[in-house]
Amino acid sequence: MLLLRLLLVLVATTRAQTQRQLKLSSNFGAGQSLPSDNRGDEDNVSPPFSWTGVPKNTESFVFIVDSGDGESKCDDADSETCSADAASGGGSSSSSSSSSSTSKKKKNGKKGGPKTHWIIYDIPKEVSELREELSGAGASDVPRLGMKEDAGQAPVVVDPMSAMDGYVDPEIKAMQDMIYGAVDSSFEDKNRAKEGKTSFGGTTYVGPQESGSSATFKLYALSSRLDHLPRGASREQVMEAMKGKVLDKAVLTAKI
Repeated sequence: MLLLRLLLVLVATTRAQTQRQLKLSSNFGAGQSLPSDNRGDEDNVSPPFSWTGVPKNTESFVFIVDSGDGESKCDDADSETCSADAASGGGSSSSSSSSSSTSKKKKNGKKGGPKTHWIIYDIPKEVSELREELSGAGASDVPRLGMKEDAGQAPVVVDPMSAMDGYVDPEIKAMQDMIYGAVDSSFEDKNRAKEGKTSFGGTTYVGPQESGSSATFKLYALSSRLDHLPRGASREQVMEAMKGKVLDKAVLTAKI
């Protein structure tokens, strides 16, 4: 009887863990070709993404897009997971260290080496999707992630006399300035999602385009925000700041 109870508890625990597993989906399936609109040599706009199975206590998300050969199988932020894999026979510590060293020696942007196409961090915990064309071609709406469509738009204060010879009532002008100022200050930059620096010098999405390679889209659920990081942080800075905060990770790959 005791054995049966233990078995039921184990099954329930396993089922709960499976249901909580972070899953990432897009307009392409795992291992399928990246749609032409999302390639750097076509429309060069970001694909749509959505996710489910968010872990409890998640406070923010990080999203990273990489491509190219030579990418390390274990990110720095996943050091605990990699260590566990090595201990279970997934690889020796010496070979893992050697692989990490070799990967770090390769510079982003060189043909055949890993390239970072997009980094978003401090994505609000309420967000569960990234719409298509959120970023790319030098433009981005990433800072508005988590905001309502009309967020930041102040109530309209109409001056009935403004249509007459351009007259502006000083009291209404002062009221308008006060409202606009209050609206602007309510959206503090530290609470907004931020884009990091890519391998191509900018911060907006740059679609992969090297035929025969693959792109990796990674979503991390974190136990806290990375408020101390400014906009335009490097991939290395983001990965370093994520250490010890990763609750779960979802990965989606595409062929280029």
